[in-house]
Amino acid sequence: MDNRETKAGTVLPEADRGRAFANLVHRTLTGRGKSELDRVADEMGMSYAAFYNRLRHATPFSADEIQRLLIVVDDPIIADFLLAGTPYIPAERQIGPDTASFEENLARGAERIVIEAADVLRAAHEALVDNHIDHREEITIREAIREAERALLSLRGHLDALR
Repeated sequence: MDNRETKAGTVLPEADRGRAFANLVHRTLTGRGKSELDRVADEMGMSYAAFYNRLRHATPFSADEIQRLLIVVDDPIIADFLLAGTPYIPAERQIGPDTASFEENLARGAERIVIEAADVLRAAHEALVDNHIDHREEITIREAIREAERALLSLRGHLDALR
């Protein structure tokens, strides 16, 4: 499975989604080393062997395991994959540490929005240097937009919690 397809939001045939999901999780964790795989397996309440079977798609992930994976692995690309082709966008539920005040979280969220929006502008500017956006540049811009969307939704969620 080509990673660009899932990052660009392509919806895969149902039969391929389980394997593509396992491949995505495997790619996401592979660069972090075996100790990271051990940690994730342990925090998910699984043996390393059972977790590795999920990563190689010998056994599919269950819905409960996917939920635990989203809690344990700090990478929104997993939620992006699961929500591809739907009208939903993943957003973090919390902006900062539980000990931060509302004002600190609001400021942190606003700063993050500015940074993410600047990343979108930089990616678009770099892509347009040659007056043409190729498929790799499009993927980069789309990823920057997804990050900015998550930042905006997270801030909105924080404000909605006040009601």
